[in-house]
Amino acid sequence: MGVGHVQTIVDRDLGWVFREQTTDDYGIDAHIEIADDTSPKGILIAVQIKSGKSYFEEQNHEGVVFRFDSKHADYWLNHSLPVIIVLFNPETQKCIWENLQQCEIDFTSNNRCKIVIPFDKDFDTTAKVYLKEDADKFSVEDIVNNYNQAIFDDESVDIFPLKACPSCGKDTLDNQAFTDYEHDEIYYVIKCSTCNWSGWTQ
Repeated sequence: MGVGHVQTIVDRDLGWVFREQTTDDYGIDAHIEIADDTSPKGILIAVQIKSGKSYFEEQNHEGVVFRFDSKHADYWLNHSLPVIIVLFNPETQKCIWENLQQCEIDFTSNNRCKIVIPFDKDFDTTAKVYLKEDADKFSVEDIVNNYNQAIFDDESVDIFPLKACPSCGKDTLDNQAFTDYEHDEIYYVIKCSTCNWSGWTQ
């Protein structure tokens, strides 16, 4: 039901091409190909679709909490395509989405992860411009500009074991993953909101 709903939105509202992955693919249900008025453009987005009321039961003030394991996180973050999660509630027809490689992933205990998908991030025509931006390639230089500092001039560190900032000792670390499509690499960046210390690993 969720796959059918998303396909209808892509085909009818976005005017793009939806291709369901009919073979077993770990964590990817379909590919969306961006198209213009004349033809497909060869720019793809990978989609994981979760359908059911239960996926909307855990919420906070920011949105819907979506939980998954670290194996899926590693697969999605290292995917050669941008990967979006789409949640669909068949009872209310609510359909929301988030880009796994652009949002903040909270690595919790016991190899579990979570993200928060905003209530108002509807998967409809309003998502078109953002989906296209997410699918566009960007380089490491763009990542540096996003942080407004040359973080890649610093020494690479293993950020995942860190529970507190090694500079100020505060538990105010934010994680984010960036994809360098040009070189087919993933960069994980961590930044302290207290003292602005930053670290990264590839």
